[in-house]
Amino acid sequence: MSVYGNVYRGFLFPAYERLRGRSMLRHLAELEKTQWLPMEEIADRQWRGFIEMLRHAHEHVPFDKRLFAEAGIGRQRALYGNRQSD
Repeated sequence: MSVYGNVYRGFLFPAYERLRGRSMLRHLAELEKTQWLPMEEIADRQWRGFIEMLRHAHEHVPFDKRLFAEAGIGRQRALYGNRQSD
């Protein structure tokens, strides 16, 4: 990597992201840490993230909470989602 590339990645980009209040560097570090995990572990992490998103929607978004209720998806199922085996 060039000197400019090193300065940009090591100083300019992190400083800019901090000033903007973004969490991009945290996400980048997580991706670099997990990119070579076995496919099963990646799928498991994705599933947990999906369930967390559903949990958040159920608890904080009235529209989604109503949709879950209309679909017959109760709190237990929405918050803990039973993963079906393939």
